[in-house]
Amino acid sequence: MKLDLVSNPGFEFLNDVSDVQLGSIAVGIGDTTLTPWVIEKPVQILGFYQYWKAKSGTSQLLLGQISQTIFTLPNTRYLITFYMAAHGDAQSLNVNSVSLTLTFGSQTMTFTFDTRGKSRTNIGWELKTYEFFATSSSTMIRFTDNSSDEPMVLLDEITISPSGSFECLSKPCLNGGICSIGVNSYSCACPIGFSGQNCETSNIFLSLYLFYFLYFILLFSFSYYYYYYYYYYYYF
Repeated sequence: MKLDLVSNPGFEFLNDVSDVQLGSIAVGIGDTTLTPWVIEKPVQILGFYQYWKAKSGTSQLLLGQISQTIFTLPNTRYLITFYMAAHGDAQSLNVNSVSLTLTFGSQTMTFTFDTRGKSRTNIGWELKTYEFFATSSSTMIRFTDNSSDEPMVLLDEITISPSGSFECLSKPCLNGGICSIGVNSYSCACPIGFSGQNCETSNIFLSLYLFYFLYFILLFSFSYYYYYYYYYYYYF
């Protein structure tokens, strides 16, 4: 079963709205109809629209700007997927492409959709994907329509799920090693005296060398100060 961290990913659950199947609903800034999505620029929820259908389910979103904060694990890779299309009248309005900006924490990515060859009866939903690293325990995602005039971007079926290496969750680094997730794997920062992928190898000779080195440094320091103060006390 795929884990989706997004709530209300297909805009199917509407607060205080009985039915959107046969029409559309304009949702303004701050409206709670699409909770937990935060409406930052006005959007329209489209139901079984007379010209085109949602990618899945009943509803689709004519985008303005929306955001949602999700739970994430720091230093962990995630995959976000969503379906994008353009308003069915885009070509008749001489709009050949539309774009949206995805913001994930401090990271941003722009996605485009070519409207040429599309129509009201064939809007051509396209799957978009993006991988990112989370840096904190909660991350805000935001979708913004970049259209300069009327909203043109259609959005549906958003998913965010863990991607890549999760070995650090099992604490593989031994002997006090610190685990860090990389692009496709993990690495361990080993304490002095240990090495190996998981800090499993004890470098006893290195440990003994460092021990005696520090021991003699301390002994020398102690002897130096002892004789220095002894000489100073008796001769001066």
